[in-house]
Amino acid sequence: MTRKIQMFQFSDIPGQPIVVCGDFESSAGEERNQGTHFLAQRDCIQSGFRSDLQSLEFRNSSHQSWHELLEIGSGREHVKFLALLGGSAVIAALVSTQTINSNPQVGLTESRDSSCVSERFEAAGGGDASSSASKLTKLVQSLPEWLTETQVPATSVAYIEDGQVQWTVVCGQMNESEPATLETRFNTASIAKPMVAEIALRLFSHGELSLDEPMSSHWVDPDLAGSQYLDRLTPRIALSHQTGFPNWRRMTDDKLEFRWEPGSQTGYSGEGIRYVTHYIEAKFNKPFETVARNMLFRPSGMNDASFVADTSIQDDIAWGRTNDGEWSEPFFNEEPLGAGDVWITSADYARFLSAVMQDARSQSNQAKERKSINRDEVTQWCGEGKTPLENCPARMGFGIGWYVYEYGDETVFAHNGSNFVDKSLAIFVPETQTGFVAFANGENGKATISKVARALYDNEGYYALEGY
Repeated sequence: MTRKIQMFQFSDIPGQPIVVCGDFESSAGEERNQGTHFLAQRDCIQSGFRSDLQSLEFRNSSHQSWHELLEIGSGREHVKFLALLGGSAVIAALVSTQTINSNPQVGLTESRDSSCVSERFEAAGGGDASSSASKLTKLVQSLPEWLTETQVPATSVAYIEDGQVQWTVVCGQMNESEPATLETRFNTASIAKPMVAEIALRLFSHGELSLDEPMSSHWVDPDLAGSQYLDRLTPRIALSHQTGFPNWRRMTDDKLEFRWEPGSQTGYSGEGIRYVTHYIEAKFNKPFETVARNMLFRPSGMNDASFVADTSIQDDIAWGRTNDGEWSEPFFNEEPLGAGDVWITSADYARFLSAVMQDARSQSNQAKERKSINRDEVTQWCGEGKTPLENCPARMGFGIGWYVYEYGDETVFAHNGSNFVDKSLAIFVPETQTGFVAFANGENGKATISKVARALYDNEGYYALEGY
C-alpha cells in the first residue's frame, strides 16, 4: 500500500494527455488495455514531488470524459489515478486508502508525520505559497501536543488562501483503536446551518425560490397549525434566526411554538433552519438530500458530505469522546436535521467555503443577501460590563446563514458548532480570500480549535468576543 500519492495536472481536452509525466513499465505487455491486472512501478517527478505507484488495475475507458471516469470501477472512493496508455484514456484504481481530489486542475501531495496526515493541493491558486506552507508545518508540529493538552482525540483542519483550498491536515484518533485519516468524516454540529442557507440562496439566485414568500404556502408544522404568525414565517426570517422559535422544541415541552412575532427579534434557532429543509422538500417535492446534492455538493466538488444516514461512510466516522474518556458512538439521521449533523471531511467543507467566498466578492444578489445584517447586535454584546468595545467590530449580526462581523477593512463570516462531543468552527474573509474550517471530536474540542484558529487567522478581537 502506498503511503504517499502525487496527483498530477489533469486535462479533459480531447486528444490531450490526462496525466502529463512519465511512462509505465508493465509485465502485462500489450494486454494492459484489455482489463488485465498487473503490477506497475514508477518514479514520477513533477513539481519536485515523487511518488511510487503500485498495484494498478486498468480498464479501457477511451470513450469516457474524465468526469465519467471518476464513477467507474468500485466507486469514487477507489478511483485514484487517471493515465494515458497506448493512445487510449484508461482508469487506474490504486490499491490504497487515499482519495482523488475532486478538482481536475489541482494536484495533491499527501504525507504522514507522526500522528498527523496532511494533503497539499499543489496548483491551488497564486497566493503566498510560503505562508500557506508555514501554517501547515506549524500545525503538523503542534497538533499532537495540543490534542494531548486539551484531552481531545482528533482534529481535522482545512485552510484556504487566494480563494482556493491549499491543504488539509488530520491528527489523532477517530475512535479508540484507529487513527483519523483524510477520509474521516466529522460531525459539523451547527456549521451545517450555513450549508442549508447556501442551498436556499442558490435556489433564490436561480429564480426558483423567494426569500420572502410565506413558507406556509408549502409547509406548516403540525404544532403551528392555525397560528396567526404563519404568513410571516419566510425563508429569510428563518435563515437569519428571527422566527421566534426556541433553539429546539424539547425546550418547550416538545411542542414547537412562537415565543414572539417572527421578524421582531433575533433568537438563535435550530428549529428555524430545520423548518426551511421541510419547506424546500415540500416546495420541490424532492428529498432535501437530493436538492443538496444538485445545488451544493456536486457543483462544489463535495463528494464526502451527507445530511442523512449513508451506510457507505460509516466505517470512516469520527467517534466523540468525553473528558472522562468515554467514547460516543456516532448517530445518523434518517431525515435531514439541517441545523447540524452533516458528516463531512474538512476538505469538503473547505470546498464549500471556497465556493461561497468567491461568490462573496461579487455583486450578485445572493452575495448581497448573505452579508446583509438583519439586526446590529454590537450594543447587545459589547460595552461596559461586556466585551470591551475595542474588541468589537463596527457592526455585527446574522446575515443569511452566517454571523457577519464588519470590521474597518474586512468583513468576517463565521459560524461555530458545538454538540456535546463534536466541536467545529468555520471562518472566511472575502477581502483577503482566506479562511479555514476546523473539527474536533472531543468534549474539550473548543480549546483545541482555539489554538488552531490563532495559528491560521489573526483577529484577537473576534476570539475575545466569541470566547476562543
